[in-house]
Amino acid sequence: MSCYQPQTSFQRFLARHSSPRGYFGRSFGRKLKRRYQRRADIDFAAAVADLQPGDLVFDFGANIGKFSRIMGITGAEVHAFEPDPETCDTLRKNVADLPNIIVHQQAVGAHAGHATLRRVPDFEEDKLINSQASSIVYTNERMQGGDTFQVGVVSFWDLLAKHRVPKIIKMDIEGAELDILESLFAQETLPELGQVFVETHENLDWNHWPQVLAFRKQARDMQDTYINLYWR
Repeated sequence: MSCYQPQTSFQRFLARHSSPRGYFGRSFGRKLKRRYQRRADIDFAAAVADLQPGDLVFDFGANIGKFSRIMGITGAEVHAFEPDPETCDTLRKNVADLPNIIVHQQAVGAHAGHATLRRVPDFEEDKLINSQASSIVYTNERMQGGDTFQVGVVSFWDLLAKHRVPKIIKMDIEGAELDILESLFAQETLPELGQVFVETHENLDWNHWPQVLAFRKQARDMQDTYINLYWR
């Protein structure tokens, strides 16, 4: 269960007026999320501190390896997934001293196959920052004109079936998390998942805001599964 409750009168105000409709409902929800993110960061750090050598971790959307390293230095077996070819090369270099981090140049989605990975047009101006925006989902105006690549997509479900139970799943995959969450919450019985930390990206497409709110309610109501949808 991942359930954060308002801690101040201002947070209670934000919670009461957060809504999937209208500018102000979205604005209040965004402000509340920023405050809950601080708690999520603390919870993520606690989960990492609990890792032991040999524990299994999935890092979906590893980018250049910041969180892969944080989790890998514990001795855990980290599977880091990054589909962008150049970013993945940087990832490999950044974790080369940690053989327990296994790098996969693949995207992760609800279904296996192939997809078009899009970079933002100004990728080359600041690769460190702009590489974080590459997506196999978003096709809106901010993605137009950037480089595109065909990439392999590994199924979230195939990974769970292939490996033992992960201790942590970290998911930052620029919109692809929504299909995974939809398929996950549709299950009558959830598989063992460990602790799941997801960055939702509703700010990149507010059409998904009602869906994200519904997912958060479902995560909150779970008794035996920890899915944190406030991370980052």
